[in-house]
Amino acid sequence: GGLQDIRNPQIDETGHKLGWTGYTWNKNLFPEPERFLDWTEDFHLKTALNLHPASGIAPGEDQYEAFADRIGFDASSGKYIRYQMADQDWARTYFDVVLQPMEQQGIDFWWLDWQQEPTSEVVEGLSHTWWLNYTFFTDMERRGEKRPLLFHRWGGLGNHRYQIGFSGDDKIHWESLRYQTYFTPTASNVGYGYWSHDIGGHAASEWAKDPELYLRWLQFGVFSPILRTHSAKMASVERRFWMYPEEFPYMRDLIKLRYALEPY
Repeated sequence: GGLQDIRNPQIDETGHKLGWTGYTWNKNLFPEPERFLDWTEDFHLKTALNLHPASGIAPGEDQYEAFADRIGFDASSGKYIRYQMADQDWARTYFDVVLQPMEQQGIDFWWLDWQQEPTSEVVEGLSHTWWLNYTFFTDMERRGEKRPLLFHRWGGLGNHRYQIGFSGDDKIHWESLRYQTYFTPTASNVGYGYWSHDIGGHAASEWAKDPELYLRWLQFGVFSPILRTHSAKMASVERRFWMYPEEFPYMRDLIKLRYALEPY
């Protein structure tokens, strides 16, 4: 995305992929982020940023020194401020110093994408996914400025009140589509309806550019709780409707149908 991405070497000092997270605008791509976010607001577009928070706060981030000062961390060490969301002071600083200023710039909500260790190092047995869903949602709820909205992975039974569910990076295959048509309504049995799938699939396969598979997946997506296309960033996967000229009229009609159904 448009956040600072430092890619060499490949692993950071916390043991995670370098550049997998970040909180500083890349001015080469977004030289004036405030103006960009004003533009999205003018066109009634809602803006979300994707977060992989496991590495904590890296030296070089715009917020690094302010974060370190508030929690009593030695910024002169040049070390990562490790992720400790289960620590109340760390979590409060994360929201106040890092995220809320970006929300004030115009970020509307967050797409959390936790993929690392399943449980906390601070509180035994605490699920990172469950806790992130809880803390992000309740922080928005506490401030009362707008209706809370969060996009993240499933945190387990009882966690369904918080996030719109992101079902993960599914393989581009007919079997993936077949399973989603079963999985989505079945999840309602445990009170969880707001699933969002990678419509068209994410991970490349021999079906990556199959136009009929994409069209059929989109037909399913139109009647799903959340309609969202997504894929890995690779030339072998194409999600732009107009790149499928024969199927494009049908895809366009499906999108129109989705918006026609929106009031209901």
